[in-house]
Amino acid sequence: MMQSITDNANQLVEQLLSAEKPHWKATLPLLNYSTRSLGNAFESLEEELMPLVVTAKQGKTHDNHRRLLRLVLLNLVSVGFSHEHLNIQTKPEPGSWIHEKYGLDQRRTARLVNVLKGHGLMYQTNRGNRHVKMTNSYRPRAKLLMPYAEFLYQDHSNFEDYEPIRLGGEDFTGQIEWHPAVDRDREILRN
Repeated sequence: MMQSITDNANQLVEQLLSAEKPHWKATLPLLNYSTRSLGNAFESLEEELMPLVVTAKQGKTHDNHRRLLRLVLLNLVSVGFSHEHLNIQTKPEPGSWIHEKYGLDQRRTARLVNVLKGHGLMYQTNRGNRHVKMTNSYRPRAKLLMPYAEFLYQDHSNFEDYEPIRLGGEDFTGQIEWHPAVDRDREILRN
């Protein structure tokens, strides 16, 4: 079974990366995705990269840089699947939305970008241009997408132990008018 997970993940990543290059305007800024959706897909990668991202081995600074690393990794995975470019502002100024929201500054941004590019996890697709009002854009490489694709194909739960549907704080075992196939769907998940 492990071989089929890797085979499926390879096919998925190959399909994502073999698609035509996204249009240069098809970009996304850093979005505040929940990094919990990464699960442990990048745990070993994070451990490998963290000493290069920040010298602190623990504490608030270390935790903040790990959060930023996870955020950039998840955003890169997202643009890999959505066929877009990830915009990362090169020089976030104090008071800018990216500085206020994520605590990114020029030094942190440069360090994250250099580490991710240096490890072959992403590449730059477009250079920023203030006249066009565009920042640097990046796309993920297979080396980054592969662990996440494998994560998607792994078993993550026991379908026998689903909690009941809850409506208004009460367990609901009946039918939902707008979804008449609830029982059939429950059976599909259990079998």
